[in-house]
Amino acid sequence: MTEKQPRILIIGGGFGGLFAVLDLAGTGDITLVSDEDHFLFAPMLYEYLSGEVQAWHIAPDYKELLEKSVHFVKGVVSAIDLDRREVTIEGRPEKLSYD
Repeated sequence: MTEKQPRILIIGGGFGGLFAVLDLAGTGDITLVSDEDHFLFAPMLYEYLSGEVQAWHIAPDYKELLEKSVHFVKGVVSAIDLDRREVTIEGRPEKLSYD
């Protein structure tokens, strides 16, 4: 019998959120929620402004960075229900559940 994988929900796509997703990949049903559709590597902004690198070097899309098994939701979290283990995203009728 196949064991059900835990539903892991990570809120925020900064360094902490992205590296948590990358570290946990393959350990469960993972969803990343971010208000941006790309990861901004701010330490390289000066290189972009000076023309040394292209925009995609410092701001790749999350869908390019994440494994195919990771779900990505672009949105802003408006509520977290700890008792029900549900997160509400602004403008979305369905809630995201986690274990």
